[in-house]
Amino acid sequence: VGKNLHIILVNNDGGQQFRHFDHPAHSMNGDEDLFIAAAGHNGPKSPDLVKHYAEDLGFKYVSASSKEEFQRVISEFFKKGNSVILEVFTSAKEEGEALSMLRNLNPKDRSLKDKLKSSLVDSIGAEKISAIKVLLGY
Repeated sequence: VGKNLHIILVNNDGGQQFRHFDHPAHSMNGDEDLFIAAAGHNGPKSPDLVKHYAEDLGFKYVSASSKEEFQRVISEFFKKGNSVILEVFTSAKEEGEALSMLRNLNPKDRSLKDKLKSSLVDSIGAEKISAIKVLLGY
């Protein structure tokens, strides 16, 4: 692995996205764990599994379990010269709430869009936002 690979891993303990009402697996009535989500495949939500795996492969590893922790480690994620894995621990409830907020955004509601943009800039900084835009071609 080169020195420029940056991965964000959302550890939600078993593919919560497959339980959301708009995913086809939602209609499996609990069998999505067995056939699609691989829940429990690596045991319970381990705080060490990915850390050791990442470090054994030569990645820098950082993690966050809260907004405050995320704000503390996000600059490590964007540092040049390192391959980094950022593992973000979340719960099904938090993920569902975030997904619901995103799906219910009204594109005409500029104040909400501006609030989200401002929050993102506050979290990771304008310089990093600019770097992301360059990477994405915006």
